[in-house]
Amino acid sequence: MLEKYGLKLAPGEQCLWFGKNDHDGTDVHIVVQVDDLLVNSGETWYKGFIAYLQENEFNVKDLGLAARFMGVDVKQVPEQGMIVLSQEHYAKDIVERCKLDKCSDKPTPIHIPKLTPDLQEACTKEEHAEYRRVIGEVMYLQTMTRPDLAQACSFLSQFLEAPLKWHLIGLRRMIRYIRGTADRCLVYGGPHEAPKGLKLGDMVCYVDSSWESPRSVSGHIVFRNGGPIAWSSRKQKTTALSSAEAEIMAATQAIQSVLALRQILRDIGKEIKEPTVLFEDNQAAIYFAHNEAVPPRMKHIDLREHFVRDHVQSGDVRFAKIASEDNCADLFTKPMPMEGYGKHRDLMVTKTPNRIRKFPGEVKDPEGVQRE
Repeated sequence: MLEKYGLKLAPGEQCLWFGKNDHDGTDVHIVVQVDDLLVNSGETWYKGFIAYLQENEFNVKDLGLAARFMGVDVKQVPEQGMIVLSQEHYAKDIVERCKLDKCSDKPTPIHIPKLTPDLQEACTKEEHAEYRRVIGEVMYLQTMTRPDLAQACSFLSQFLEAPLKWHLIGLRRMIRYIRGTADRCLVYGGPHEAPKGLKLGDMVCYVDSSWESPRSVSGHIVFRNGGPIAWSSRKQKTTALSSAEAEIMAATQAIQSVLALRQILRDIGKEIKEPTVLFEDNQAAIYFAHNEAVPPRMKHIDLREHFVRDHVQSGDVRFAKIASEDNCADLFTKPMPMEGYGKHRDLMVTKTPNRIRKFPGEVKDPEGVQRE
C-alpha cells in the first residue's frame, strides 16, 4: 500500500519508508511499528496521505502532532529547533510496580558490594520471577531513551538464569536510581557545541573498553545533532591479551553501528560524505587502525579486527585521540563513582533541555600516523 503511494522501503531498516513530497519536493519519512505510523512530512502531503489510506478501507485515525510513539513521549520545540524524547511515566511505573517509590534515591545505577556468604545465596522462586520481569522492563527503558542504564542492564542480565541475593539487591539499587532520574530525557537540536573541528549536526562516536579477565566489556555511543542515536554495552566474545586488543574489539563493534547508521542515511538521501569521527583514548589502538605496519605484539589479532583498518582506509571512519576522563563511553564499560558518572550521563540524558551541552574532543591527525 505504501509503495503504491510512491514510497520506498529503506534497505537498511525494515521499518522506515521514505519518498518525496509531490507539492514542494521536500523529504517524507514514515516509521511503521505494527499498526502505528509516525509520519514526517509537510501538512498538505500528510492530509492527502491520510485521505488515501481511508479511501482504501484502512481504519486510520489522525492523532495530530506526535506526542507519544511506542511508549516514548515526544515534545517538539520548533522555535529552538529541538525535539525531546522521554519515558518518565514508564520509568515511574516500573518503580511503583517494584514498590520502591517511597525509598531514597541512589546516585548511580550499579555498585558491586562486598560479597558476604548470605549475599551469595540463591534467590527464591518468587524473587527469580521478579528479577526476570524487572530486567525486561528496564531493558526496554534503556534501549529506547536511557543510555545511562546500559552498563547496569548488561551486567545484571547475565544472571537471569540463576540470580543470587546480591544480584537482586543490585537490581533494586538500579530501580532506586531510576526513581531519582525518571525525568531524564534525550534532546536533539537545541543549544549544544560540537567537538572542536566538527560542525553542528555531524555524526560522532565515542568508544571505550575495560580490560578485564576473562572477558572485557565494549561500549560505544553515537551522537548526531546533539543527541544519542545508538549505544551499546556488551561483554566481548573472546579474551583480549592487552588493553589495545580490547579497544580494537570495541572499535569493531562501534564501526558496525556507525556503518549501519550511515547506510540508513544514504538510503533516504542524506548521505554523509565525510568520515565519521571515533573518539578513542587508547593510542596503541589508534596506531593499529591508521597504519599498515603491525607491531610484533599485535600480530596475533584476529583478521576480523582488521575490519577497523579497512574502513579507516576507505574513508568511512577516522579516529581521534581523547583524554580518558573525557571519554563518555567509559560509562558503558564499568561501574563508576558519582563524579565521573554524572559528568558523562549529563551529556547523554538531561533534565534541563535548554542547558548547553558541550561535547568533548578535538579532531586532528592521530600521533604516529604514517602518511604517503
